[in-house]
Amino acid sequence: MTKTRKYTWRKAIIAAALLFGAAIRAEAMSADQLAEMLGILRNSESHSISGERWIDETLKTLHKLTGKTGVSDMIKIGAPVYRHIRSLTERGEPFGAFPELVAAELSKVAKYGGAELRFDGKSHRYAKNALLKAASYLPAEAVQRIPTLEALTVIGRGLFRQYTPDMAVVKTNGVKIALHELGHALEHSSGHLLLLRKELYENRTRGNKLRKLNCGFFPFGYRPDEKYRAGFVDRYMGKEDGVEIYSCGVEYVFFNRHDIWRRDPEMTKFILGSLIYYGSHISGEF
Repeated sequence: MTKTRKYTWRKAIIAAALLFGAAIRAEAMSADQLAEMLGILRNSESHSISGERWIDETLKTLHKLTGKTGVSDMIKIGAPVYRHIRSLTERGEPFGAFPELVAAELSKVAKYGGAELRFDGKSHRYAKNALLKAASYLPAEAVQRIPTLEALTVIGRGLFRQYTPDMAVVKTNGVKIALHELGHALEHSSGHLLLLRKELYENRTRGNKLRKLNCGFFPFGYRPDEKYRAGFVDRYMGKEDGVEIYSCGVEYVFFNRHDIWRRDPEMTKFILGSLIYYGSHISGEF
């Protein structure tokens, strides 16, 4: 009896182990099937906001506007294309060609081409080429707002300074900096955009202390009098009075600097929405 009992318990233990293993395999199969189903659902969601649907959504939002838009309106305008581009990059679109990808999608809801930057006779060839490439990422209506530029090559930080409504100087040493400085040119072309910049800065930095930019791990390249408030993906973007919000935003969104598409969707949508808005004829109606 004792032998039989021992044998019986051993069989029971083995049978339980086999059942447990089978259960694990069955669970693993279900998990795989569930993962496949989730993948299909994600793809379906991506397709549902791709193509014409996200374009229609954007155009409807634009045409519902009844006056000067606020920050929240710009975010609403930019939300469909943000979701669409995120879905494209999740499916493997290369970030190396990211500026071209963003511009290609924006061109579906804002006119591109037919507008070129204007340069004065003192402009440097290298700086002009960098600015022309940067301007190719922007809607035509936005490019038309930019004044005649004296384009100069610089070693170090870029610069934008507007002398008159029709004339400004830009110093650059590459396409990223050129796009950053064109962001300054765009914001100074519209009093409305300057108000939006102020609203966004105040909302993001309310209660945050002013700190020096030339402190911390990377103190180089900033003047002792330059200060910022926390609230953005990069401290330079939070420079005092919001003077770098829009220029940094345009640069960061097109080149995904500081991983802004993932880390700050709201700012990304704001920049995209503003480019669509100022890249459409509708902005001139108000």
